[in-house]
Amino acid sequence: MEQSLKSQRATFTESEKIKLSSSNKVHNFTSTPLPPDAISLLNKGTNFILTTTTPSISSLQKTIESEVNTALCSPIRKKNHTTKLNSSKTSKSLLRFHPYRNQMHPLPLLQQEQSRPHFNLHLIDYVHNTNDNDVILTVSDKNMGWAHVPTSWFSTEYKRHLSDLSTYRRIDNFNCKQTITNSHTLLGQLKKRFATVITNHDNSRLLDPTPQDKLQLPYIKLLPKVHKLDKPASYGNLKKLTGRPIITAHSWITSNPSRLLGTELDSIILQLKNLFEERNIPCPLIYNSYDLLLLLDKLRITNMYDLCVTTFDFTSLYTNISYHDTTQAIIKNCKLLNLPNFYRDYLLNLNNFINQRNYFRTGNTIYQQIKGVAMGSYHSCQIADLVLLLSEFSFFNNTNCPTNSIFIFCRYIDDGFMLTSKAKLPNIILTSAALTRHKYL
Repeated sequence: MEQSLKSQRATFTESEKIKLSSSNKVHNFTSTPLPPDAISLLNKGTNFILTTTTPSISSLQKTIESEVNTALCSPIRKKNHTTKLNSSKTSKSLLRFHPYRNQMHPLPLLQQEQSRPHFNLHLIDYVHNTNDNDVILTVSDKNMGWAHVPTSWFSTEYKRHLSDLSTYRRIDNFNCKQTITNSHTLLGQLKKRFATVITNHDNSRLLDPTPQDKLQLPYIKLLPKVHKLDKPASYGNLKKLTGRPIITAHSWITSNPSRLLGTELDSIILQLKNLFEERNIPCPLIYNSYDLLLLLDKLRITNMYDLCVTTFDFTSLYTNISYHDTTQAIIKNCKLLNLPNFYRDYLLNLNNFINQRNYFRTGNTIYQQIKGVAMGSYHSCQIADLVLLLSEFSFFNNTNCPTNSIFIFCRYIDDGFMLTSKAKLPNIILTSAALTRHKYL
């Protein structure tokens, strides 16, 4: 019996792992069915590059040939450079690098790669016109595949989000050039002030000025939350579809400081994990469903009906984490880990610099996010984990909760899972009540 159960677990775990590695769904919220060849292409996964214009086949072929040439010839060039040759017996022509063009044409290789299920170099153009209604194909939230929706849905969702004046503020007469200049000046001052902290050269470069022609204002995009619907995608339930706002801050003045802050917070989170272990408290952080399956696989379950499963979610976690929450989390975690006050001030200054420059564009209008952490920033996930880990550590470290009443308590960013014993339900109810007092839950 035990061997059979173990085999079933292994099979299920492997199937879930395969399922997590790729997306195989297309969610159509329009009245027009997608052609079979388009569905077949989209089922290869969501690692596509969306384009708004039809790509030039000849230009695309040249680009691919160049990329393949570079990729295949690089190790050859390195080998030619490092190999010792006898000059008296070797002609000079053998020392020259011969490009890939003299070998087999790269396109057959490319076609072979395209047949693989996870090939991610497709360029597709799927913004088209159907029955006088524009529709667009976009990646859905939680990597749940593709969403095929009318552009009118985006207009409605943008208006709904941006009407929240407590989160987004419209900025009139925004002076982009002056903002960049002032920001570069401040970054130079921060770099000089905290030079003794930023000892890594690569980290130090993240505070260097970026040429203005390399910068662009972030824009806000929406990821359709198809996983929130209780029925399959259809034109009839389009009104129930909502979007997750993502501010794509990849080339703005806050991008590199955000990368730097994210790196520093990763180090703090790692130290917090060690602290959990020292206090004999299981760290609740997991990074995917497969991690949860591994936790479940380690349990010896004799009767599943003796257990109680609880799942929970933090409502709008990123936008509900206030600036005060962020600063307090940094201060308290640095104190908990006995980190120097000067290092704490360095983190607070980075956080303050990013927080005051959360600008983004939608159409020709500039907005500033004035509440919460911008989803899409490089440090946003670390901020969320830092705030919640502090609460979780404080609760489990100070609460006399029987160790055998909670078998699993884990969290992936804003989604939580708890496996407990039904026999000790009163204790679990108290535990859940204490956890749900957290203002984000």
